[in-house]
Amino acid sequence: MKTTHTPKVLYIITKSVWFGAQRYVYDLATELQGVYDVVVALGGSGELKTRLEAAGIRTVQVRTFQRDIHFIKEARAFAELFRIIWRERPDVVHVNSSKAGGLGAVAARLLGVHRVIFTVHGWPFREQRGRTARMLIVFFSWLTAFFAHRVILIADVDMRAAERMPFLRGKCVLIHNGRAPLSFASRAAAQEYLKVLVPSLRNDSPRGVWVGTVGELTRNKAFDALVWAMRSVVDMFPKARCVIAGEGEEYNTLERLIGHLGLSQQVFLVGYVDTARVLPALDVFVLPSLKEGLPYTVLEAGQAGLPVIASTTGGIPEVITDEASGILVRPGDADEVARALELLFRNQDKRKKYGKALKKAVTERFSLERMLERTAALYHH
Repeated sequence: MKTTHTPKVLYIITKSVWFGAQRYVYDLATELQGVYDVVVALGGSGELKTRLEAAGIRTVQVRTFQRDIHFIKEARAFAELFRIIWRERPDVVHVNSSKAGGLGAVAARLLGVHRVIFTVHGWPFREQRGRTARMLIVFFSWLTAFFAHRVILIADVDMRAAERMPFLRGKCVLIHNGRAPLSFASRAAAQEYLKVLVPSLRNDSPRGVWVGTVGELTRNKAFDALVWAMRSVVDMFPKARCVIAGEGEEYNTLERLIGHLGLSQQVFLVGYVDTARVLPALDVFVLPSLKEGLPYTVLEAGQAGLPVIASTTGGIPEVITDEASGILVRPGDADEVARALELLFRNQDKRKKYGKALKKAVTERFSLERMLERTAALYHH
């Protein structure tokens, strides 16, 4: 009697936090479970690992993973990944991030894995780093793409960069991130949730305009630019409030900046939150990033019907049309963010217009179903 073989897909990602690349892996793993035998190899034991296991996805911890490059530890990580791939014997290895991806892609090819897929969540060599580190990252990025059978780019700007690299033309494909429709809280419930997170908001009467952002607290997100922008804004709009949701290495730096600028009653760091419970409470969403791929947070803000102020980096201009479905600013430019906030604070009609247009664009062009269909097709061809 013939037995049907269920293809096994091994996803590899460096960190087990809960931000863009991790959400991408989670969506693929949980939605394709059943069609494929899914396993996720990851570093750390954070939110991604917890959510995957709660969804019935088997995980394998890569104990030697770390984000920054260190040659001795890279050799150990390569050996560990080699053993994992040898033991799992996947039909497809789908790597995410250049460092983990480079090691995983090389190991997979050496072991004869049928299909190696690499998703670029924004080229990391666009980050602000020293010359030596940047050159190493460029090499690892290219090496990962070279050893992969197919390379997924989530933004057109990164697609164009890939096609200029040696030996990559013809193996690259543009697949935008997609987001399943969120079930949002009501505006009143979201406002109450924020007041639980920030007790001092309970005393704000009458309520002013609420600005917010969500993301990993890293330098790439440039949330300090939003804090500086609020310093200018609160002089004109004393009731304006800003909520920065997320965890990360820049938490203490942002906390000190907020205190230094005397904004402790206007700008609040609230840690990790459920975006579906927070976004409806906001009037404006801001993402002033220095580097992005195609951020889920902009898609989620669009689903919530929020006007968005975001930087021109990565795939953001592929989602937002300037002065039609949002306002685009230069990456990390606090003055431009402040001017955009002032414009939207003074014009409620523009807020509604931009929010409505962005919701339409996100709904029509960035569906999870489309992302899943186009990605899974690469596992077979």
